[in-house]
Amino acid sequence: MHNKTMKRHEVDKKSKELPTLSKDDTGRIRSQGKWNLKVQSEDIFSTLASSVNSFGYSLYNKVKTETDGNFVISPFNTVTLLYMLYVGCTGKTSKQLRDKLLIRVQKSFIPPILHSYLIMLSNVQSKNDVEYAYLIFINSLLKYNKDFSDMLVHSIFFRYISKNFMNETKWINNIVHIKTNRKLKYVIAQGQITNHSAVLLTDVLYFAGSWVNPFVKEKTKAEMFYLKRNEITKVMTMQLSARFNQFNGDRFKVIELPFENLFSLYVILPKEGVDIKQFEKELSYLSVENIAHNIGFVNSSVTVKLPKFDMSTRVGIHAQLKALGITDIFKPSQNDFSQMFHGPMKIRSENKELIKSFRKQRVDKVVQKTKVKIEEDSTKYSNDGGSSEFKNLFHVNRPFLFLIVDKQSKMILLMGRITDPSMRYYYGGI
Repeated sequence: MHNKTMKRHEVDKKSKELPTLSKDDTGRIRSQGKWNLKVQSEDIFSTLASSVNSFGYSLYNKVKTETDGNFVISPFNTVTLLYMLYVGCTGKTSKQLRDKLLIRVQKSFIPPILHSYLIMLSNVQSKNDVEYAYLIFINSLLKYNKDFSDMLVHSIFFRYISKNFMNETKWINNIVHIKTNRKLKYVIAQGQITNHSAVLLTDVLYFAGSWVNPFVKEKTKAEMFYLKRNEITKVMTMQLSARFNQFNGDRFKVIELPFENLFSLYVILPKEGVDIKQFEKELSYLSVENIAHNIGFVNSSVTVKLPKFDMSTRVGIHAQLKALGITDIFKPSQNDFSQMFHGPMKIRSENKELIKSFRKQRVDKVVQKTKVKIEEDSTKYSNDGGSSEFKNLFHVNRPFLFLIVDKQSKMILLMGRITDPSMRYYYGGI
């Protein structure tokens, strides 16, 4: 979406030459079987952010067509999982992932980069409730490469699990439940994987932030929310008067609401009379990048009225990945996972169809589950001193989009749409 008041971001993502890492950049040290590293250069995380934001924007545009209601995806989680898959690929499969994900770093440096960033993400958990996990499930009938699995184990955030998939849906969901400190469960439904499934990729993320300027429950009350032009409901709406960064464009406006430590919530609100679906079609990648970089924002006093929401999305994104050009990993005749597998094991079975299905490996499903909670902070008191409302009002009383962004690297952790704050679930495409 071109907006005359929003200056063009200086970085052209298609032409930008991204840095190649050196050993000095990563400070990579292998000690006692674990990664021990410090990533010094901010350019490294900015390089990752470029890949996450670009691919995440494209993925969002594919997922949004499946539903008219609420949903949230994690561009960061998707790209992180695919980066690790890229490490296990060679040949044309590797090239396809590199090109589609805009990977501009040496393959050997990807594990320590991701590990270092996830360590940093773990450090913000003292202020924000963030849980995440990345799991690669492979059928035990496949002979996997132990060096690759050991490399993943060295990163405490990844797990590479060999298992016979028959009747193991409950087991997989319990693994996810444990890895997220019991915040998330039910990633896979019964019957969605079978004993013929080869590889299942899953990533999960839970986010509940702690506000820098806290909303408090005493000021939350029911307010009108316009679902559609002639359809109105009441939703519990938080209120706070303070100074925030804001952008005011011709067709939409944005407010940045910072969390403690690393992240900020950006609420993107179409102007009155602008249909949310039409607005999504107009919203360009450039505009999303400008929002993440605070281009054109002004800091001013404002009264914010924001609906509480608690939103979960479980979605299979294999169809969307194929539509975005990542196809080889799903095709047994075209992929090259030689860094992940030694080839199929000799299967002792009279089931010829089962034997045939494991002649060459492939990814069967890629499933993501995300949950985001936006609510008052019960542990803090508001710092607005009980002041009356400011003349400048940012009232979120109609469908909106949102981003949760890492303010250091400008990386988009979560991106979503809320058309009805009272709706809590979207499950699709698995």
